[in-house]
Amino acid sequence: MKIIITSDSHGRNSILDLIPYYHEDAQYFIFCGDLHGDPSYYEKWTMVEGNCDYFEDVPQALKIDLENGHKILVLHSHQAPGWPKEARKLQLKIWAKEEGCDIVCYGHTHVSDIDTIDDVLLINPGSLSRPRDGKECSYCVLTIDEDNQLHPELIFESDWTF
Repeated sequence: MKIIITSDSHGRNSILDLIPYYHEDAQYFIFCGDLHGDPSYYEKWTMVEGNCDYFEDVPQALKIDLENGHKILVLHSHQAPGWPKEARKLQLKIWAKEEGCDIVCYGHTHVSDIDTIDDVLLINPGSLSRPRDGKECSYCVLTIDEDNQLHPELIFESDWTF
């Protein structure tokens, strides 16, 4: 199974049109908020609302139950202003466990990161338009192999083929 995860395009949305053509074999396309556009235009994408989005029909968080038993919590991660910046990943892990999820896809920080805490895979694909970590714009490809093992990979702009 192949899942594409993106976030924080902030209007650089033409990339959302291109990615599905270059990953036609993906089963899911997940966008973690801050679109700055009309979400109904991106039918292939499962989206959550970011702090810069104001959409009536887009949830702030959602859960995806995959047929292989994995469960994904998707959110932008701006929802809890009381979370200290350095504790964000720990809080996301706790929220995922409460929801019965073993994968969290989130954005907001514009910092690409892949980490595992207590058997919860945390994926921040970075930003499609404005990274804040000195790296290039990025998104993530999550592959789940035949043994149900998770293989996340960040794809940076210099490696984009579109």
